[in-house]
Amino acid sequence: MSTSLYQIHSATPIQMMSYVIKTENGKLIVVDGGNTGDACSLLDFLYSLTNGEKPTVDCWFITHSHTDHADALGEIMKNSFDKLEVKKVVWHLIDDDFFNRVQAPAYAKESTDIIEKMLGDAVYVAEVGDKITVDNVEFEIIYVSEDKFEYDLINNTSMAFIMRAEGQKVLFLGDLAEEAGNRVLQMHSPEKLKCDIVQMAHHGQNGVNFDFYKAVQPKMCLWTTPKWLWDNDAGLGYNTHTFKTIETRNWMDELGVKHHVKEYEGTKEITLPFDFSKK
Repeated sequence: MSTSLYQIHSATPIQMMSYVIKTENGKLIVVDGGNTGDACSLLDFLYSLTNGEKPTVDCWFITHSHTDHADALGEIMKNSFDKLEVKKVVWHLIDDDFFNRVQAPAYAKESTDIIEKMLGDAVYVAEVGDKITVDNVEFEIIYVSEDKFEYDLINNTSMAFIMRAEGQKVLFLGDLAEEAGNRVLQMHSPEKLKCDIVQMAHHGQNGVNFDFYKAVQPKMCLWTTPKWLWDNDAGLGYNTHTFKTIETRNWMDELGVKHHVKEYEGTKEITLPFDFSKK
């Protein structure tokens, strides 16, 4: 038996983040899910994994309250509640009053309110050190934010966690930005952070810094990155936009990473344990 990690393709041109994990005994886990426009395709994908039977998601992680991460679940809860069972939602959200006051862009308050209303007691507020096990897959929470950041207000509140399955480690960072990334470096040893696979923070642009990735020492990078962002293309060609994707790609070259999974190339399945010796 093996564990499958799926990086889900966006149904729109907008950047988003969506992962589905299928355990060795067929249990389902979701990380984020994407925008409102991704809800139908995500639901269809879950049905494809259950041969058309109503899917049960044992655990649904929401890394932070941005629309391109939380809105898909909010949309499903709003319009397709009877088509999916969610046993547990795991998140750690900063209070809404702060984000409403500063008018943080793309704040997913409507979705998080709907999720809380529809799922109630199934919502679990995570803390650092929590371990959540579904079948053969374990998740350990390594960072939650208790602070209100001056910059990257919502990104820096991303919950970070390590997934362990089949003897390998996958690090999920959400949209973690540099300031919070530095805090994670202070909280944990490089040995703790060292992982086989890393989800690139903030879609591979303007997230954590080079020192963070150097501590992780990934063998594979997961890029939740549309083609225009991968090429940093403002419509004028390669590297004409203001994002830092090319710089981040260069960091990974410097670290010798050979395996890259890119969202714009379509939904991809990574079978764990992954053989990093193959091309």
